Amino acid sequence: MTEDVTNPHDAFFKAVFGNIERSRQFFRAYLPERLAAELDLEHLRLDKGSFVDEKLKERHSDLLFRTALKSGKEAWIYLLFEHQSTPHPDMPFRIIRYVVRIWEQHRDQHAGEHPLPPIVPLVLYHGKSPWTVPRLLSQVIEPHADLGIHPPELEYIVIDLSLIPDQVLRDRLEIELALTLFRHIRDEDFLTVFTNILPLLSELARKSTGLEYIETTLRYIYHVRGKEEWNDVVDLFHGSDPVIEETAMTTIAEYLIQKGEAAGLERGRQEGRQEGRQEGRQEGRKEGMEEGKLSEAHDVLLELLEEQFGVLSVGLAEKLRRVQSHGVLRMLRRQRRTCRSLEEFEDLLDKTLR
Repeated sequence: MTEDVTNPHDAFFKAVFGNIERSRQFFRAYLPERLAAELDLEHLRLDKGSFVDEKLKERHSDLLFRTALKSGKEAWIYLLFEHQSTPHPDMPFRIIRYVVRIWEQHRDQHAGEHPLPPIVPLVLYHGKSPWTVPRLLSQVIEPHADLGIHPPELEYIVIDLSLIPDQVLRDRLEIELALTLFRHIRDEDFLTVFTNILPLLSELARKSTGLEYIETTLRYIYHVRGKEEWNDVVDLFHGSDPVIEETAMTTIAEYLIQKGEAAGLERGRQEGRQEGRQEGRQEGRKEGMEEGKLSEAHDVLLELLEEQFGVLSVGLAEKLRRVQSHGVLRMLRRQRRTCRSLEEFEDLLDKTLR
């Protein structure tokens, strides 16, 4: 998690669909029934490479899957993810360019082979307005009188998440959770949606690879919704599944330390509390309760450190109380077990506050 996530939609898309079993579930559920029946998805595998224009990488992400028809002949599924909130009228033209690039790569690897293998272009769209762009290339070509030849043709499939209701299907929990996030990640009332997702995360945590997937999900939320709203997301974990709460605390706290952003997060929380006090007495009481919980967490960690290393200096205690995040405190409590000396723990604390 040391990389700088400049395009969280792309990172999450590839983390979700880069898993073959999740992609297999997705294609079986969302491809047109007749098409899904013709594909041998048991032999689905992921090809390397991207075919998107460099200047469009902020808008599109893509994955190319190799599979076969039930007849045994080779076929591809080209999955293109449209990041933006509104569809672009150039999509049919872009799709045919990407498809031609796939065929060109195939021709380079299999010179003289004919005919070309079929490609299923599939656009996953998570904007709020419905998809209105034509799905046939011929529909974006200027109409003329009958020239006695057929216009170039290509059809692509659109999976428009704005038209698909939220659903919880236990047999494909991971993919439905991802689609729900794609569908609502830009919503103004995202926290309400996330409250409904919490039980799904608890169910997911019981699976063998569940915690890794939960970490991927939390990083996506953090990078799209921002640091300020992340504090509100963290508040929703209090009193929920303790495993999920610990995962949420450490996932982002460790990321912030690695990126040297922990101090900025602390300042942001302190400024948020000051603004809250100005907004009214009720908010002030809430902050007071939160500070009481923080003080308790400080005391617990200091006691644990004293048991592990002996007498602590006043300076270390004062420095520790500058940490104003439950998540960072939990991370420090967890990491102190691996510290071989008090000096090593203090180095970790300094990095947190830097």
